[in-house]
Amino acid sequence: MTALLLLAGLALSSAHADEATQIHQQLIALRAQRLAPGPPQVTVGQVRAALGGTTVTDLEMVEGVKAAKGYGLKVYDLPVAALWKAVVDERHHANYLPVQVSKVIQGDPTQTGRTIFQYIDLPVVSDRWWTVMLTHNADLYQATEGQVWELYWEDRNQDAATLKRIPELWIEDGVPLAWTKGSWLLISLGPNRTFVEYYVWSDPGGRLPTGLATRFSAGAVDDNLAGMQDFANKHVPTCTHSFTGPDGQPL
Repeated sequence: MTALLLLAGLALSSAHADEATQIHQQLIALRAQRLAPGPPQVTVGQVRAALGGTTVTDLEMVEGVKAAKGYGLKVYDLPVAALWKAVVDERHHANYLPVQVSKVIQGDPTQTGRTIFQYIDLPVVSDRWWTVMLTHNADLYQATEGQVWELYWEDRNQDAATLKRIPELWIEDGVPLAWTKGSWLLISLGPNRTFVEYYVWSDPGGRLPTGLATRFSAGAVDDNLAGMQDFANKHVPTCTHSFTGPDGQPL
């Protein structure tokens, strides 16, 4: 029995290794088609760990920038479309994900090109807020025949027209992020299994030292990966709003 279990474990490990190599190669090949500039350079080992059930998180330092890129890899036992619905439903993210306010302030909710406002309560230091425009990668979705789904965001904190849409009450007690960008990349691995690469690169602004700025990104990754799973399992099945895929077609 022990020998059989060992052989089964080795076979499973080998299957993960093969799948890990394929996904890693796919991530490299897709970089040129990504909307997100400079996505993290993950390793085969990290992909393999995610396939084995580990939530992988790490930091990627960037020369001359005090805030590192925070990134994570995770496999969700969910269809890619269900997870996509969770990712793009920012209007309901508050308190599921680590933000206390999450509002669509411009554009059609869940459609590409929308702008959202989010606010997070932080201990010790001043609270932070930001506005970002979110874009769906229709070209990548179509090129991969619906296997790969990407959402990219980039801040609009310096855009005067966008800032006029934010009620003063929402921002009077907080400090805006200096800048932020990142993405969710979803790869369908089958009917009920989705590989996720998530990364966020933010300068929290203010007078935070380098180490604290880096921890801001690192903590956001783990919290968002865990929160998204909770949100996808609890909220999405009961949500009555309509959704579209990256190509704009109804789901």
